Amino acid sequence: MAIKQTILQRSYPLVELELAESETTCQSIEEVIAALRGMIEAHPSVAYIDRFDHYIHTRNLAAGEIAPETRDARLLVFCFGQKLPNPQVLAVRDRSRS
Repeated sequence: MAIKQTILQRSYPLVELELAESETTCQSIEEVIAALRGMIEAHPSVAYIDRFDHYIHTRNLAAGEIAPETRDARLLVFCFGQKLPNPQVLAVRDRSRS
């Protein structure tokens, strides 16, 4: 397992967790999504929102471009916020964090 912290395009902080195939029992992206959704639904402070297949969406666009090494791209949308101190925090919470 490797954890990397980077800044994407000089603006977006990323934390990436890379697992080798030997470090998981999941055999497909569907199994990964199901495992993560199970963890989300089991947690008392987390709410599942939706999932989105970004790969298919982009592939179906007339001008869509996908990097050749990208084989799949899905978003699992959930909320784990426990405080809402003001409405402005919604502006920073609506983006995905990897």
